[in-house]
Amino acid sequence: MIRPKSHYLSICLGLLVLSAFPLHAKDIVIATSSMTLTSIPYLVAVEKRFFEKEGLAAQYVVMRSDLAVKGLITGDVDYNQSVSSVLRAGVAGAPLITVAGIYNRTFFELIARRDIKSLAELKGKTVGISRYGASTEYALRFGLKANGIDPDKQIKMLAVGEDAARIAGLQNGTLAAIVSQVPANFFAHKVGGHTLLPLGEYMETLLAGVGVSQKSWSKTVMK
Repeated sequence: MIRPKSHYLSICLGLLVLSAFPLHAKDIVIATSSMTLTSIPYLVAVEKRFFEKEGLAAQYVVMRSDLAVKGLITGDVDYNQSVSSVLRAGVAGAPLITVAGIYNRTFFELIARRDIKSLAELKGKTVGISRYGASTEYALRFGLKANGIDPDKQIKMLAVGEDAARIAGLQNGTLAAIVSQVPANFFAHKVGGHTLLPLGEYMETLLAGVGVSQKSWSKTVMK
């Protein structure tokens, strides 16, 4: 199985970029869609006061990736860790770019109820994702298609929100399976779920890094 690769040099460069051009008295807002393993570089930077040493007051906030993308465009968000959403928005014409990456594979897993023993047993059943258009949906689609399951015809895909809601659906039986990642997958296992399919090897994409608006990046580079 292909494991997600860590591009430590990329994130170091990204953090250096963030700190090399202080925004004076203006706080910077860094958005992430959820607190996962990919948050560690940012959490370390906040904990070690790397931003403060450069005269920056960094706010690391959790918000839906689609809202973070809109925030980049309006200027309410300065940096978005969910670069896969930034890339998709950029391809669709939004004035956004990705300037650094950490991982080139996802950590997502397809976690099923205990009574679901195979992908074939998922046919006709409901699988929970975070939201439509998010990386959870794409990871699920790629993984199922690679294993002969049509995600549009053979399962029911349901957007139920954050990890806690998905895990609750798995526990109470309303969901046959969910898409989750570290560390939420451990909680899903505790309530009776098991990993039916690791999804990281089926979709190569930037999972986390630094996404910005073209406008703010141009101003930064010109300084």
